[in-house]
Amino acid sequence: MLATRSIAQTRNGFTLIELLVVVAIIALLIGLLLPALGASREAAQTTVCLANTRTISAASLIYAAEHDDRILRPAWIVNASPNDASPATDCTSTRDYWWELLWEYADMPKAADCVEMQDKIASGLGVFSCPKFDEEVYRSMPSDLPGAAGIRNNPKAYGLNDRFQPSSVASSDIFGRTTYMYPEPLARISKIRVPTQTAFIADNAGESKLSDYSLARLSKIQPAGNLTTAQAITFPRHQNGSVVNVGYLDGHAGTIRTSDLPLAEFRDSYAGPKNDRIFWIGSLQ
Repeated sequence: MLATRSIAQTRNGFTLIELLVVVAIIALLIGLLLPALGASREAAQTTVCLANTRTISAASLIYAAEHDDRILRPAWIVNASPNDASPATDCTSTRDYWWELLWEYADMPKAADCVEMQDKIASGLGVFSCPKFDEEVYRSMPSDLPGAAGIRNNPKAYGLNDRFQPSSVASSDIFGRTTYMYPEPLARISKIRVPTQTAFIADNAGESKLSDYSLARLSKIQPAGNLTTAQAITFPRHQNGSVVNVGYLDGHAGTIRTSDLPLAEFRDSYAGPKNDRIFWIGSLQ
């Protein structure tokens, strides 16, 4: 009787070896699942950023429909010319930025002023914030990088393309500060020959305006002759810097490989065919 009870008692529990096997199997399953979960999270964040660029592009079309078909600039001096008649809502009361003017068109929650807008963007609220954008990384970027001063103070996840806009002319205001006046009207969407291939907005390395070097920083691709070795710092975002989200002038958005970005065609000094610059200027009519 005692022997039978002893055997029954030993069969009611697990041995140490059996427990270790179970723990090892669980650890193995976790190891297999974590990379997949990480990849899914990465894909979801990229999708959110892509949806944001699509929403912003669509909002720009609504804005243009209410403003004589004009395409927004990344920023301009308030009331610099009759064509730039826009409310003085910038935090410094001297500039209007594209995200301020598109705020209501992008269905963002009401904000009392520019400062509240900045706070909402910084908190990750709405379409002007990308979940893969780490604001603190840009606030601590080296001060000798091109555009670093503005980026460190007010980093932005997306930048606007203005290569199809009329050239600006340097001037100064009554306080002696350098400003930029725009003697020509803003470009019209109807004047862009290929809006389906012309960038309006894209993921960007902290600046509110697109440039060859700002896009290069996202892609680990450095445009020749533009950045020194010390300045060649990168901030890869989606898929380790292999793709960039772009919103186009017709309102659609897509993801393109960074290796396909036409960075060399950004500059006016580009000597190739004009149609090679469609991504930037849309072959203006």
